[in-house]
Amino acid sequence: MPRPLRLLMVEDSEADAELLLRELQRHGFDPIFHRVESPVEMAAALIPLLDERYHASIRIDAASKLTMLERHAAPATPAFVKMLASDNDGVRVAAEMAIASAQGGEAAAPAVPLLIKLLKHQEARPRLLAIRALGLIKVGTREAIPALTAALVDNDPEIRATILYALGEFGPAGKAALSEVRKALNDGAEEVRVAAAAAICLITQTEEGLPVLLKALNGTDAMSRATAAGVMGELAKFSKSAIPSLIVALRSGDALLRASAAKSLGEYGADALSALPAMRMLLEEDTNTCANAAIAIWQITGKAEPTISVLSRMLYDDKPFNRDWAVRLLGDMKADAKPALQVLKERLEDPKPWIRRHAMDAIRQIMDAPAKPALLEKEDRQPVDGSGVTK
Repeated sequence: MPRPLRLLMVEDSEADAELLLRELQRHGFDPIFHRVESPVEMAAALIPLLDERYHASIRIDAASKLTMLERHAAPATPAFVKMLASDNDGVRVAAEMAIASAQGGEAAAPAVPLLIKLLKHQEARPRLLAIRALGLIKVGTREAIPALTAALVDNDPEIRATILYALGEFGPAGKAALSEVRKALNDGAEEVRVAAAAAICLITQTEEGLPVLLKALNGTDAMSRATAAGVMGELAKFSKSAIPSLIVALRSGDALLRASAAKSLGEYGADALSALPAMRMLLEEDTNTCANAAIAIWQITGKAEPTISVLSRMLYDDKPFNRDWAVRLLGDMKADAKPALQVLKERLEDPKPWIRRHAMDAIRQIMDAPAKPALLEKEDRQPVDGSGVTK
């Protein structure tokens, strides 16, 4: 008896789709299929599968597929938000990743009231996810900023810090929250004070919060040091004052701090040329530090080496995450990464499907775009622990 198989087919050729169906039937399957030809059509087919009436595994799989569609998945943002309140950790994480990928802009505006409602959820995890999502989509300013500001009374310091980072993401549009953000500089938790200082800098586009960040950079708490260093990269557009302190941090005995400082210095481009001697010393360190230093050297000098050599080696790393990271970074380098095309093409045969997809995306970026060692966009990096360090 033929085995039933539900199939969402991405294929722009009707004839090729028919060939595939016949092949499946020949191997004992009875396919029930829906064919789509574009990312928009694919998103429309996947969004209904996010509904809570479906099993968690189906919702997670649909969200992961929508994550691949990035901005085309923006209409799914309200459904993702509902998933943030799920009892299933996998569903919640899949939804957060999808929201970060979609970066929905105005298409995500209908999700804002739902996210604001989640700010009062009795469990901390949904509250955190809602806060991060509001900072990521950066729409609904009139409603989102007062709601986030009011939530600063939360007893959990991690949540207060996350709110402050989210407010900072709004930039100058968050000025209505400045009074309460400045009060957070006196919070009893250092992570909250660092977040408040970062938010003040980003909202005012000044160095107002920099003294607090510098104090944390030289403090005793490892996570606060790395977080402060990571935040300083976001000041590059309007201040260069943090560069000397970040260069000193490159020689720290703290590996997390070195990696974070290297990444931030890259954001300053040619203004950080004096960091190069210390930066090159990091190329022999762990993968995280080495990769951050390699990309920073490219951003600072505009030259593809030694960055290409470092990332090419990473393409053969035993850890899938590191291979995928190298693929994405090479794509960010666009035409400057052409010397790596041959080894990058080998990732088209990677055992992990997401790496194969990202490799194809990177090859397109490299072949189609001019060389442009610009600042890497935050949304293309994968934050790990709130420290500003990417892996």
